Amino acid sequence: MQMGVRHRWGPAVATAAALCMAVGSPGTAVALPAAPETADREFASSFESDDPVPDWVSTVDEAPDGSKRAAGVDGGYTSGIPGNVTDHVTDVRAGGENTGAGEVKENLVDGEAGTKWLTFEPTGWVEFDLDKPVKVARYALTSANDHDERDPADWTLKGSADGKDWKTLDTRSGESFAERFRTKTYDLAEPAELRHVRLDVTKNNGGDLLQIADVQFSTGAGDGPVPEDMLSLVDRGPSGSPTAKAGAGFTGRRALRYAGRHTADGRTRTTRSST
Repeated sequence: MQMGVRHRWGPAVATAAALCMAVGSPGTAVALPAAPETADREFASSFESDDPVPDWVSTVDEAPDGSKRAAGVDGGYTSGIPGNVTDHVTDVRAGGENTGAGEVKENLVDGEAGTKWLTFEPTGWVEFDLDKPVKVARYALTSANDHDERDPADWTLKGSADGKDWKTLDTRSGESFAERFRTKTYDLAEPAELRHVRLDVTKNNGGDLLQIADVQFSTGAGDGPVPEDMLSLVDRGPSGSPTAKAGAGFTGRRALRYAGRHTADGRTRTTRSST
């Protein structure tokens, strides 16, 4: 009696067999699927293709016909201490931060005392890059929400024009903050044109950790004449603060932000775009 044999292929054998069938026997040409066409360009920004690309200067956005896209808005804009130029900060670096709780270095320049930078050491440093040379004559620190023993007590503020050669601008020791969210302002003995600023905290108020809510820089000037046109300012993009956009994965390094004061004779459209 002749007995039949049933063959059962495993997944690996079946895959190999299928591959052989697709390739064909030796000497047989098999046509491969056509490769997908390469896109003629990659996504670059959220601006429409026929809109002018912003040049990151303080100017009013213009339509293709040259007309201004602002109406009923002037350049009045205030934030923080008088003469504030912290909006010129485009990048921040630090020796450490509490990323798990969102207590990161970018919170130092978000203008919100309710957020903070925290590092798991009693000392720490932070560096700030500005988008252009800015005259700095004054700066301010704001205490964070809790644990006054984490407040900075001794520090040195340094400045640089090129990020390599640093000059000491101010040194403080034995400082304290009487309450939470308290902002203290300090004048520089010699105002300087800077593109880079470094804050070295060498001692805190006795705790194991160091925290600061905000750092601000100022020209030292008071409120001047209100500019006629709306302002265009460069900020750090959605990744600069713990917003819903940042949590959703929008991690632009720079953003063009329009800022101004609405007047009684009209309204305007404002936009933001990250790069």
